[in-house]
Amino acid sequence: MLAIERLTMIYETKRGRVKAVNKVDLSLGKGEILGLVGESGCGKSATLLTILGLVSYPGKVTGGRIIFRGEDLLQKTPAALRKIRGKEIAMIFQDPMTTLNPVFKVGDQIRESLQIHGLLNEQAEGGRFKGRKRKESEMDRVYQLMREVGIPSPEKRYFEYPFQFSGGMQQRAIIAIALACSAQLLLADEPTTALDVTIQAQILELLAKINRERETAMILVTHNLAMAAEFCQRIAVMYAGEIVEQGSTDEVLEKPQHPYTQGLLRSIPRIGKVKQKLEPIPGTVPDLAALDGTCPFYPRCAQARPACLEDERSLEDVGGGHWVKCALYS
Repeated sequence: MLAIERLTMIYETKRGRVKAVNKVDLSLGKGEILGLVGESGCGKSATLLTILGLVSYPGKVTGGRIIFRGEDLLQKTPAALRKIRGKEIAMIFQDPMTTLNPVFKVGDQIRESLQIHGLLNEQAEGGRFKGRKRKESEMDRVYQLMREVGIPSPEKRYFEYPFQFSGGMQQRAIIAIALACSAQLLLADEPTTALDVTIQAQILELLAKINRERETAMILVTHNLAMAAEFCQRIAVMYAGEIVEQGSTDEVLEKPQHPYTQGLLRSIPRIGKVKQKLEPIPGTVPDLAALDGTCPFYPRCAQARPACLEDERSLEDVGGGHWVKCALYS
């Protein structure tokens, strides 16, 4: 369904070019859930925004392809992308409180996608009640969507404003917006941020249900490896704008090959281990404006070697569909 090839997106700044997304390769099949994990600022959200064509100045795409259902999204005009965005590819944004417009009713914000894409454009005979019939049909669809995502009393909640919804209910409204046009691909950018663990579990179960019932493919952005392990079939690990490791969830988490992935797993506390000493990754995340083409993890890597300073690196297959970008496997 989706194939990303050598995708590069930069931001032009006073300090130079910042490669937020650097030669990224990803693929996603129908009904598959891919977890995109890594530290904050590594380019996960920037990758999703690039897929949707939502990158604006000073950001720009400088290379690569995004093939969705056989067509390169980077070659499409803004008008053509608008027809795809929300209808075929939808996004669940990170913070519902800033995504929802505070001055519009929640139901009308869910209904907006139906209006934009001309869905449920039912016409009454005679033409006198065209607009009313269309609005009623769209409102009925919104009621149905609100029930599907677990918003109670939709006939009442439709007319309420975002401030009248809890954080969990706001996130459900965002998911309803994403589902309004039955998109085939959902991009979920940390959809459980700022929610308590009980509501997080409910939101993830809702997304899993959508995946099962609609065979909707998903890319889940998260920094929570435990969440990715439970929810995703495959995992891609991102560092400094690059995909450094990807494969099946079991392969990546049980047999991590890249030193960065190994470091992430060592830094997670284990339930049942008394007085366990965590092993944080030494050093700091590199300045993306100062990258010189060599391995960005080199200064922090305990297994670093001269070959890591070579300019060109690529993902290498280490078996079983498990890919690693590291000089250890070149």
